[in-house]
Amino acid sequence: MTRPSRRIGLLMRHDIAHHAKDMRNALITISGVVFGLFMLAAATGSRGFHASTFGNVLLIGGFVVSSMGFSELRDEKTSIHYLMLPGSALEKYLAKLLLTSIGWVVAVVALYSITTVAAAGIASVLFSRHPGLWIPIDRGSWVTIATYLAVQPVLLFGSVYFRQTAFLKTAFATIVTGLSLGLIYLVAFRLIFASAFTGLFTPIVDFTIQASDPWIEQLVSVLDTARKVVVWAVMPLFFAGLSVLRLRETEA
Repeated sequence: MTRPSRRIGLLMRHDIAHHAKDMRNALITISGVVFGLFMLAAATGSRGFHASTFGNVLLIGGFVVSSMGFSELRDEKTSIHYLMLPGSALEKYLAKLLLTSIGWVVAVVALYSITTVAAAGIASVLFSRHPGLWIPIDRGSWVTIATYLAVQPVLLFGSVYFRQTAFLKTAFATIVTGLSLGLIYLVAFRLIFASAFTGLFTPIVDFTIQASDPWIEQLVSVLDTARKVVVWAVMPLFFAGLSVLRLRETEA
């Protein structure tokens, strides 16, 4: 009897083989874009190149990859073939999750590093300067990676749930969810500091004075802790569970 870990590995290998051409083209395109932007930054003497470029490549590219993770389910023939593969719904989901989360991060970090090293060598000859080499050890890069890993199950759920135009529908749902959470935080802020406002959002006192109140400090600390737990733990697990349930419904 095949062990679950082996079945997950076989499913991952199947996914890589099935999407090898698309993955290769996508990585070549990303490398070309990064190379071109690096050379442009070197020519213009731009600063802070890596801080924005790496994050955009990881997040935007990962958003597209994750929202198309279960693309097999959108066609009747490929859907039947995929659902007939040996493995439970959980194992199939874990295979996709590992490829589009950790697998994507590793691929982007390696590709970005190699591309920028090559571009730096050429830029040094052409312009005698470049934006500098990128080493993924700074806090900003790790925060970006952690943010992607936390949000990624939400994006992958969109790929499982939506059958057509998954990318656009997932993008729309993510934007609406973000705006809704922002509104909740805004309302919570208004309620916590109610005595500091007149009308809806017209402040009448210095927030630093009111925020120094021990009760307010404790409440803000509790809310901030709750936010971190929801974002970094509850949300990923919740959407991962929904994805598995949705995949089981599809198999049934």
